[in-house]
Amino acid sequence: GNTASCVQTITIEDNTAPDLSACGPYELTAECGTELDSVNAWVAEVGADLAMCAMDDGGSVSVSSEFGFLGVGCAGSGVGTVIYTVTDDCDNSSTITGTYTIVDTTPPDVSACGPYVDTVECGQEDLAGWIAGIITDIEGCATDVCDTDLSGQVSEAELSFTADCGTTGTYVYEFTVLDDCDNSSTITAAYTIEDNTAPDLSGCGPYADTVECGTEDLSQWVFGIVTDIFTCGDDACGNFTIDPDSIGFTVDCGTTGTYVYEFTVLDDCDNSSTITAT
Repeated sequence: GNTASCVQTITIEDNTAPDLSACGPYELTAECGTELDSVNAWVAEVGADLAMCAMDDGGSVSVSSEFGFLGVGCAGSGVGTVIYTVTDDCDNSSTITGTYTIVDTTPPDVSACGPYVDTVECGQEDLAGWIAGIITDIEGCATDVCDTDLSGQVSEAELSFTADCGTTGTYVYEFTVLDDCDNSSTITAAYTIEDNTAPDLSGCGPYADTVECGTEDLSQWVFGIVTDIFTCGDDACGNFTIDPDSIGFTVDCGTTGTYVYEFTVLDDCDNSSTITAT
């Protein structure tokens, strides 16, 4: 018999990009200072997930990634993107974007600072200088993973003053270190002013007086010396009292003789000096 034949060519092509509808979303939040390891691990995990969740009728897929725009925030924080491209064996590709956010929620570390506990003698105190010195020290010893320069970011506030004798007492201050992302740490400091110095009588006396018998006025003489000591005596840390005490009388002829008085000058902190008068 007679026969006829024909050839039919069927071409199967793949113009369909991988389907990523079952993938994502891909988001990461990492703490500043650990972001490099965290982001790299996250990129690898997303790549592995895309290789599993991408659907393509043409065979296997490959995944590549490219870092995109980083929106800078405070200190070293910010937002970045990673664009993932999923390509099948026929070079059809789809993309999906992952977002990673770097945050700074960690306060500055002040563990290497202080302690700040200082005591000074009354009259030698310099509270403003002490405060300025601590601020300078904290700016150098405090550290922050994201904010590498804490200069000008230390403030102070007086918490209390506990009065003691005279004008002595203890100031307690709180110093606050604030990083660029508004995380803060505090450290307290104490400044004690004490008085261990006796009143200064170097500008007083000498008190050695002689009067004619019959004209003497012992009480007035004592009162005059007390008045003078209040003027010539000095105490850097408050007020003082004066206690005159007769410590002897040496008899001479008739009713004459020599009185010896000791004047004790006592300040508010119980430091004392004495001066004698005849």
